[in-house]
Amino acid sequence: MKNFSRLLALLLALCLMGGCALAELPELPASEEAEVESESVAEDTAQEDTVLAVVNGENLMQSDVDSYAYYLLYLYYSQGFDITNPELTAYIQQAAIQGSVEQAVFFQKAKELGFDQFTAEEEAQLQQDAQATLDTEIENWITNNAGLAEDATDADKATARVNAIAVLEAQGYTLEALTASLRQDMIYERLYADMVKDATVTDEEVRAAFDAQVEADKQTYADPSMYEQALYYFGMTPYYVPEGYRGVTQILLQVDSELMSNYQGLQASLEEAQDEAEKANEGDASATADASAEPTATPVTQADVDAAYAAILASVQPTVDEIKAKLATGTPFADLIAEYNTDPGMTQEPYKSQGYSVSMDSIYFDPAFVRAAFSVDEIGEVSEPYVGTHGVYIVCYVRDVPAGPVEYTDEIKNTLTQSLMTDKENTLFGEKLDAWV
Repeated sequence: MKNFSRLLALLLALCLMGGCALAELPELPASEEAEVESESVAEDTAQEDTVLAVVNGENLMQSDVDSYAYYLLYLYYSQGFDITNPELTAYIQQAAIQGSVEQAVFFQKAKELGFDQFTAEEEAQLQQDAQATLDTEIENWITNNAGLAEDATDADKATARVNAIAVLEAQGYTLEALTASLRQDMIYERLYADMVKDATVTDEEVRAAFDAQVEADKQTYADPSMYEQALYYFGMTPYYVPEGYRGVTQILLQVDSELMSNYQGLQASLEEAQDEAEKANEGDASATADASAEPTATPVTQADVDAAYAAILASVQPTVDEIKAKLATGTPFADLIAEYNTDPGMTQEPYKSQGYSVSMDSIYFDPAFVRAAFSVDEIGEVSEPYVGTHGVYIVCYVRDVPAGPVEYTDEIKNTLTQSLMTDKENTLFGEKLDAWV
């Protein structure tokens, strides 16, 4: 857990230097706050503050460590951890001590190296930035809490401003505190930059990282469901593409809600009846009993579903006819998307130009959309309309998605370079901080 503690120390330093006062953290639920105070932060808040440690002559107070521990508790609490767990609270106590020591050593070293010295111009800029931050906080408080009417008088506005300043001062938001916070932030940035200045990443290292990720993704994304979760649900860029994907664009036509509701209801009823019949055929006693019970409604048939499906198609047929006529005269499908489509995804890249990546085994897309996507055989071919969950799909097959490693583009190279650089900087930072401690 040592490295994690160091990262939390850094995180806390960044939080404090960004003007985030611990006093402004949201309150824990009452029962949990009681547990925090009794088991992990301060055994007796009425006790006089004491010196917990001396770091190179600097007193580290119990209250400092308690505040640090309290902040760590919120980090864990926000991630769903049980903060009353004795093992976790014991770790947090130790992490708060270690992190507080590391933070003290860090800023002592910054002072030793002269990174706490500022020119008059730099101090003036800090004051200006702090004032701008304070003004923004005052305006936000007035907007959210003062309750001023549109016709508020200048006197009302002045009173609201006085009240805002008083509240913010009580929370620690003063010009002096914000200036000190920004100054601390700059000290941190100066020393951090000096600590990691020797970090370098070579082209060979980046290419090796790409190749390694390709091999890992080849295993991970052999399952199309995993590939599509990464691509569509999490916005990731898999470095390996499974077999069988094609890119398709679409025109999505909206359908009358009553027609769609009727179709979906009939379809669901038919599927339910078919499931019950299948259970009965397999000898499920309860299903057999249900099947023999007196029917309460006319059974839904496939003909009913087909009729509802046809009604939807009929409702959009004039638009479909227009689209087909324009296609026949050479109008590009992309132009018709701009004219008729209601799917916002078709206005965004890369989907606008490359289409959605779809396979026969896709789990992300409506099955009706998948059927439409694979109902045509040639690139450039446009499908017939298909009724699905979101409306009526008319799909154009625009490309085959090459299986295998993705292209090693400048964008990928830059992303990997930054990731490797961050890793190396973190390593250098950790090594030097450990040595100082």
